[in-house]
Amino acid sequence: MKLDAENHQHEIISIISELAGDTKCSRSVDLREDREGPQRDLERSVYDGEEHGRFMEKLEARIRNHDREIEKMCNFHYQGFVDSITELLKVRGEAQKLKNQVTDTNRKLQNEGKELIIAMEELKQCRLQQRNISATVDKLTLCLPVLEMYSKLREQMKSKRQYPVLGFDGFIHQA
Repeated sequence: MKLDAENHQHEIISIISELAGDTKCSRSVDLREDREGPQRDLERSVYDGEEHGRFMEKLEARIRNHDREIEKMCNFHYQGFVDSITELLKVRGEAQKLKNQVTDTNRKLQNEGKELIIAMEELKQCRLQQRNISATVDKLTLCLPVLEMYSKLREQMKSKRQYPVLGFDGFIHQA
C-alpha cells in the first residue's frame, strides 16, 4: 500500500516535472533535492499559468490509463475467481452425486449382506442336521444286524420254536 502511494506520488511528480520543462520554474526542480520549495513554485506556476489545462489533461489521461489497467487486472482476477467458483460448484454437485451413489451402494450391500447372513445361518443349520442324520445312519447301520436277529428271534418265539431261540441267546451275548 505504501509502495502504491509512493509510486503514485512519483508519477505525479514526473508529470509535473515533464510539464515543468515548458515553464519558467523547470530549472529549480531537482528530484534529489528538497521538493517543498521548488515543488510549490512549480505547482504555483502550473496552476496560475497557462499550463494548468494541459497539466490537467495529462493528469486525467494518466488517471484514465491507470483506471483501465486496474479494471483489466480486476476483470482478469474476477473472471478467474468466477471460474474457480463455477468449477467448485460443479465439483460440489459431482461430489454430492458420488456421495449419494456410495450411500445407495452401502445400503444395498447392507441389505444383501443381511440376506446372505440369514442364508448362511440356514445353511449352517442344514449342515448340522445333515451331520446328525449321517451319524444316526452310521449308528443304526452298526445296530442293524442285532435288530435283524431280534426280529427273527421274535418270529421264532411266536412260532413256538424254542430250540433255535436258545442259539440266538448265545449269539446276542457275543454281539
